[in-house]
Amino acid sequence: MGHRMILIGAGSTIGRPLVDVLKKEDIELTAASRSLRRLPEGVKGLQLDYNNPQMMELALKDKEVLFLKLPISTDFHAQTLNILKAAKLNGVRFILGMSVLGASAHSPYMYQRVYGEWEEILAESKMRYCFIRPNILMQSLDNWYHDELQAGTVYLPEGEGRVSFIDARDVADLAAKILMHPMIFHRQVLEVTGQRAFSNAEAVSFLSFHASRRIEFVPVTEAMALKSPNMRDLSIWEREFVLSRHQAVKSGQLSWISGHYEKIMGRPPRRFEDFCAEMGEQLKSPPPPDKSADL
Repeated sequence: MGHRMILIGAGSTIGRPLVDVLKKEDIELTAASRSLRRLPEGVKGLQLDYNNPQMMELALKDKEVLFLKLPISTDFHAQTLNILKAAKLNGVRFILGMSVLGASAHSPYMYQRVYGEWEEILAESKMRYCFIRPNILMQSLDNWYHDELQAGTVYLPEGEGRVSFIDARDVADLAAKILMHPMIFHRQVLEVTGQRAFSNAEAVSFLSFHASRRIEFVPVTEAMALKSPNMRDLSIWEREFVLSRHQAVKSGQLSWISGHYEKIMGRPPRRFEDFCAEMGEQLKSPPPPDKSADL
């Protein structure tokens, strides 16, 4: 039997394919999330409140290896401290933390700065750790802009900024390898990107081609972006965080290419073009009629 492992954030875009990979291994696996509905089938599931210290202590009992992918929120750092306290009490031996590309406590961009500060909290805990810093996930295009893609126009305040998108399945494959051999990767920080960087216009053009219908990218100002449906239900803090990611993209902070994935996995990451071919099948159906046009 391998390590006794818990995945916190198993219902996330990276967590779900990670569960699918690890289910095939000879390990004692617990998949934890805020919602059991987000967890894949065929695995021991656990619903957690990350703000509840007692619940975290029970969840981490007898666990050796921890995968940590928390949702971003104003409680991000406080939740991490709860989890670290419980991890120490229960003798957790290793933490694999999911960060973001370019994370730094000194970054001018809140998006990278929040994660940089988070990394420092984990590093200062004196526990064994490894950080994966993936770039923006290919799947995020659908997660964040599904309605816009279906409607045929994507509005973003990122100008000509480019992103070396990475497939969540590649990040999951890398995470699985680290979790199965954790001590080899102690203190490593792995920047993970795709093979090429694309502007939004190029990315949307690929999706349009594979969907066999017109989808276009329209650059907008940050003020206009704040009025989008994606921003409507966010707190002021969350809006600032999202805008800072747009600013990081626009300034070129997320355009560089890392070779960490290929060096460790022995193969290149998935191509963005191939992801677009997969996603294009989902986008081929025309958007629903705009009933608001009659109002």
